[in-house]
Amino acid sequence: MRVTELQRHHINRQLGLIANKRFDQDTVKLLLVDIRELARRGSIIRGIGDFLAHPMRDKGISLPRVQAGYRELVRRTAQAEQSSPDAGLDACALFDEKDFRQEFSQVLESHGFLDDMYLAASLRREMTGVMLCVICLLAGGRLTVAGADEAPELVLTTMSDRPTLGLSVTVTVEHKKRRFDVRWPVVTSSCLLDPRAARKLSPAGDERFAVVRRNPRGKLVMMTLDKDVDWAC
Repeated sequence: MRVTELQRHHINRQLGLIANKRFDQDTVKLLLVDIRELARRGSIIRGIGDFLAHPMRDKGISLPRVQAGYRELVRRTAQAEQSSPDAGLDACALFDEKDFRQEFSQVLESHGFLDDMYLAASLRREMTGVMLCVICLLAGGRLTVAGADEAPELVLTTMSDRPTLGLSVTVTVEHKKRRFDVRWPVVTSSCLLDPRAARKLSPAGDERFAVVRRNPRGKLVMMTLDKDVDWAC
């Protein structure tokens, strides 16, 4: 797809804000919506961008890899002990920060946005912050899963003992005539949370909304909507 001069101007403006540490989740949303049509159909960038451009559509976030991930989830649940159906399910995540970074860079490089080496290096340094914004933008959305009773809702959750931020959904899996409500880790990242955030976000996860803003000192922070605690990344 050919990039118009107006598109190039808008995309370069958002990239400049990110490279200069002046971005928040609104910046990232505008950028992903602008570059979604430059990405191939079925890609992570296209799926996220389409969802952000049309957040009220009923079908939610749709990615071709969802069905393969769901089949793997069912298989691993069948192998797990009934007392711990979540065991080992992190391997079923649909995408992680590395996947997102790779597609993000490929889209921008293929259309000449990373020809400036200084800009490219600056963007790489800020990608964990960009990923933090992506996770918060997707939280509260729904995931299209064929075979599930309804499109499950994405919630914020901790993904490891470190702990890092991610997104999960809860789906019902049948095994040996029993039904398990299983936490499915959908997105993983390297966004480290401070201890207060880790305590509030249990691995089960039930927090659906947060915003990423710059605090008065210019640091990127994640906050619950009621602003009762700042979650620094």
